[in-house]
Amino acid sequence: MRISFDEVDTVKDPPSREFLEKNVDEDHPDEYFNNHSKPCRELGLAGKSFGKPELIDLMSSDPDLVKCPILVHGKRVHFGYKKI
Repeated sequence: MRISFDEVDTVKDPPSREFLEKNVDEDHPDEYFNNHSKPCRELGLAGKSFGKPELIDLMSSDPDLVKCPILVHGKRVHFGYKKI
């Protein structure tokens, strides 16, 4: 079975704050945060826990902090390979 989807290139087209607010789960915001990225290490953020508002602020400021790829299939949005 094939599923069609749209892949969002977060480098060329960073997700907007509105997109993140709509699609980041309030109960598990860390699942959308790329804690293995270079900016995460440089800022000393690895291993820290944040709430949704703080993570959205961080991810809006640097798209490398958003877990990728982002796949959009209709109304469903998947962040990262483990969610596919």
